[in-house]
Amino acid sequence: MKTPIPPEEWSRDHWTIIAYAFCRLGQGGQLDRERMRTNPGAERYPTRTRSGTVEGHDDLDCLADAESAGVLVNMGTGTHPAVRFTTPGLVLGQWLCGAMTSKTFKTAELTWEAAVSASGFDIATAHLGAAKELSSIDAAMHEGNVECCEKDADRADEIEAGEHVIGADAVDPAAPVLAREACLALSSRKAGTP
Repeated sequence: MKTPIPPEEWSRDHWTIIAYAFCRLGQGGQLDRERMRTNPGAERYPTRTRSGTVEGHDDLDCLADAESAGVLVNMGTGTHPAVRFTTPGLVLGQWLCGAMTSKTFKTAELTWEAAVSASGFDIATAHLGAAKELSSIDAAMHEGNVECCEKDADRADEIEAGEHVIGADAVDPAAPVLAREACLALSSRKAGTP
């Protein structure tokens, strides 16, 4: 197994395959290899990163990198690729597709830090962690272990009250429309084209 390219190094190739995969959620996450930078049985495409080019690293490898970063889960095979997005990955994908509709947006200039901050990926990840924490608090209380500290109980109340849920202001209301426009543009993408 290859060492994943860290998200801080991602550039255009990573961002476009994540956006393309997000657009294929309506098809059960099944990806069309004809629209990917893959070349089975022959020389593999390189991947552009922030610091250069990685030879022999195609879109399937970029998807594996995205899985390592917690964006999605690869469910298919190399022949029949399919993905499922994590909750934070859905937030990132929606924001990314919406952002790609801007005429001034350049995927090659997008950094992981900027994408995480602008999309709310970090908030969604924190919320997911808080939900897991709430589950562990509930489990402990159901097992008769009611010695949860007050801090954990207060946090559970905040979570149930929705104070740790991604707010409506975290996602642009126009994002679904913009995401659809980006998906239409990406669906016309052909393999090997920048």
